[in-house]
Amino acid sequence: MSVAAMLTLLDLNDDCLLHILKFFSLLELIKIRGTSNRLDNLLRQCRHKYANLNFMDSHQEYYYGSPNTFHDVLRFLGPTIKSIKISSRNNSRDISWIEQFCVNLETLEFNYLNFENDTEFDKFTAIISNLRSLTIYSNKKKNFNNYFGNQVVNAPKLEELRITCDFNWCNMGKFFKNIKSLKSFSFHIRAKMKPKFCLEFLKHNLQLMNLEISYFSVENGPDLVNFIANELKGIESLKFYAGDVTNLELLADLPNLKKLSVLKKHDSNFDPSSAVNNLLEKLIEKNNLQKLEISQISIDNDLIAKLTNLKSLSLEI
Repeated sequence: MSVAAMLTLLDLNDDCLLHILKFFSLLELIKIRGTSNRLDNLLRQCRHKYANLNFMDSHQEYYYGSPNTFHDVLRFLGPTIKSIKISSRNNSRDISWIEQFCVNLETLEFNYLNFENDTEFDKFTAIISNLRSLTIYSNKKKNFNNYFGNQVVNAPKLEELRITCDFNWCNMGKFFKNIKSLKSFSFHIRAKMKPKFCLEFLKHNLQLMNLEISYFSVENGPDLVNFIANELKGIESLKFYAGDVTNLELLADLPNLKKLSVLKKHDSNFDPSSAVNNLLEKLIEKNNLQKLEISQISIDNDLIAKLTNLKSLSLEI
């Protein structure tokens, strides 16, 4: 066979080429884009396996390398991406690119969400309008409540919201009451939380199925426990830090509770063991609990033995 008659890569049929492309890394796929229309069409068929991108773990080299690489990744995968986890070093730039390319994004986990002005938050609006799940961590105190609160009401499809921040909630409850579709809510506030704002949010989201709370303290605990037990009847999963509250047994009245996680707050001198044991004793009567996680709390082993429907048990003493 003459040199002129030798086969090239593009002489292979589509099935063979697609099989070969499976062995290419993401960056290699990006580099061969634009070499031919046929390869471009085939490359689009290879993007589906990158629908969920974790830039804090497996794909962090695409983010922490050259900014152009991160841009090229988003441009190539754009419509395919359903989920992104990112620990941002440039909020304004990253949000602009995500808004531009990731038009079908449903899940966003964003660490260090620290915007400086309304313009940067406006870019966020287009992203969260289609989100079903949003997880954010922010240590930015200035105007965060108002900025974020004003944006989150534009997320009509949001079913899961997880927030961790280093400051008080202030008036965020008045914003969250406009969210009607939430099924799962987690909030961890590393400052004193005013109970009325938490209750204001919860009373507008009685459809919640999963709830995680920073902790029940003497200031907010009794009212929160009463409200959850009496109003949030759809709760299937509940996680909280047990503070100096004694009425935890009321939570046993939740008819659909299947998963319970109780942890001791590290900086509290109060021993919640008695209150937690009372709760478990009441749960034995219902016997619906399937998963139990207890951390840093002394538990009566006899009570555990009587929870006969348990499928998962984690005890950390």
